[in-house]
Amino acid sequence: MGWSKNEWGLTAQQTKFIEEYICNGYKVGAAYAVAYNSPPENASSNGSKILRKPEAQRYMQHIQKERIA
Repeated sequence: MGWSKNEWGLTAQQTKFIEEYICNGYKVGAAYAVAYNSPPENASSNGSKILRKPEAQRYMQHIQKERIA
């Protein structure tokens, strides 16, 4: 059984990571550490993998548009 995904095709942790990423000034490692309660050793590389997902790109665009409106 896999993780449940939202309407964007992202898990709750992926969604939290993206929101943290945008709120904290696009710092990948810090956002990943918060969302996944993870030590920073692999945070940047794991976070970068999420950011490359098309679902993540669409969700980031959505959030950024909402912040402007």
